[in-house]
Amino acid sequence: MQSPRCCLLSLLLYLFLLSGTWANLEGAFTLRLLQTTTFQNTSFTDMEGLGLLEDIELGCLDKHTWSIHFCQPWVRPALPHVDWDTIENLLKVYLQKFRHLINEGAMQRDIPYPFVVQCMAGCVLYSNRTSQAFAYVGYNGQDFLSFDTENVTWTLSQDTELSRYVQSFLQNYTALNELVEIIFNDTCADEMEVFLQYGRTAFPVPSPPCQPLSHVGAFTLRLLQTTTFQNTSFTDMEGLGLLEDIELGCLDKHTWSIHFCQPWVRPALPHVDWDTIENLLKVYLQKFRHLINEGAMQRDIPYPFVVQCMAGCVLYSNRTSQAFAYVGYNGQDFLSFDTENVTWTLSQDTELSRYVQSFLQNYTALNELVEIIFNDTCADEMEVFLQYGRTVLERQELPVATVFTRTPSLDQLLLVCHVTGFYPRPISVAWLRDGQEVPPGPALNTSTILPNADLTYQLRSVLAVAPRDGHSYVCRVRHHSLGTRSLLIPWGNSEVVLITGLVAGLLAAVAVAAMSVLWVWRQRKHQQMEESESRNSILSREA
Repeated sequence: MQSPRCCLLSLLLYLFLLSGTWANLEGAFTLRLLQTTTFQNTSFTDMEGLGLLEDIELGCLDKHTWSIHFCQPWVRPALPHVDWDTIENLLKVYLQKFRHLINEGAMQRDIPYPFVVQCMAGCVLYSNRTSQAFAYVGYNGQDFLSFDTENVTWTLSQDTELSRYVQSFLQNYTALNELVEIIFNDTCADEMEVFLQYGRTAFPVPSPPCQPLSHVGAFTLRLLQTTTFQNTSFTDMEGLGLLEDIELGCLDKHTWSIHFCQPWVRPALPHVDWDTIENLLKVYLQKFRHLINEGAMQRDIPYPFVVQCMAGCVLYSNRTSQAFAYVGYNGQDFLSFDTENVTWTLSQDTELSRYVQSFLQNYTALNELVEIIFNDTCADEMEVFLQYGRTVLERQELPVATVFTRTPSLDQLLLVCHVTGFYPRPISVAWLRDGQEVPPGPALNTSTILPNADLTYQLRSVLAVAPRDGHSYVCRVRHHSLGTRSLLIPWGNSEVVLITGLVAGLLAAVAVAAMSVLWVWRQRKHQQMEESESRNSILSREA
């Protein structure tokens, strides 16, 4: 039995084994292939796929025909038509085998339906043409396995009986693992350049200015920084700017320069302003690294450790704003900044947190600068990004909801409402029992909102009930894209409603047919009577 990964990698091999010229683009570029598959039961599977070069959608999977929909006009010309035909055929074979093997494994291991499998693979290509590969597998929204391309091994992201079984299954495919290692570590730097060559004009294209955004609700701007201090000499820094869930820009960890993730971000400010910001950013990161290392040595803090910083503001529709700033240490909340009182407050009371609090509190100029930036200028400056990114921010995708059941035991029935494909992220999903909303309790379990491969979201709400309890149940979905309407998806009576509708439609069709036959019959009868009268009149004249 062939592993589904072999088919996927055959497809990737066709994608990567191309010839092209280096696009002379600076910085790092990431190619990601995303696949999300929802196994509702052994018969019904919902598959979604997406290819991304940075944040640019190259192509997506048609979930009905499993064909490739090209999202950019320059993607199809990057390969001959015969190659795309081969890729589509391989893709369909892969998806069929993937679905079959997963269902077969689920039945062998008694895995309860429904469940979701997510796969992400790709590589990062740096300006010096070195590359770093990655491959991850998720199960029900949780990290499950990852592929170590250096050691050619699958590593556990969670240690469970199921993950160990899948790890062992994949690890035994030596040829598969070697193929993954070759594709991502050896050929990515050479072959991804063809897409950069064909799509180079897609990166610097500016968006024209538009009218001020008439937004409803609130928008949040977040600046994230994660720094791993391996020792006094080596520090790994990562940075990201987000407007809601949209990536504005990220930090190049090698050059500390800004990589713009949206084509409309750079035009939002003059070039001279971006140059100033980059220079200030580099000075800040140098001082940040120096001061943290200095403090760590003074306080005998053991290496390695991780420092996380998040700062930003929420802008409301009345143009008032609320700022926030947080510091984390080794994944735990550490300090937060009170912008109203211009003070640092403890999130955990330890000797180290009190030392850092005292250290920061003595920087009066720093605290006043933070207070001014976030409380005074956020409402004015963030609106520039809202104006330039209006089209992206106002994107709306309608939710698609399905209701099905699971029976974990004879005395319990689980009603599952699965909602997917919606954007923006906020959504309301509730169960109605006999028209009344079911309150929160142990019988109701709603998952967190999870991302899909096509940059939309999904979640599920599960309600435990007794079989044949005599009540009617409806899943209600409210979302901004629906306006004042709601999606109502019934369970139980839905088949009756469907059958009644079919019978009513059939009766209506019969009635229409009967009326049509009667009308035709009357028309013919009337015509025959006229012809008979005409003949009688002629005979009487002849007589």
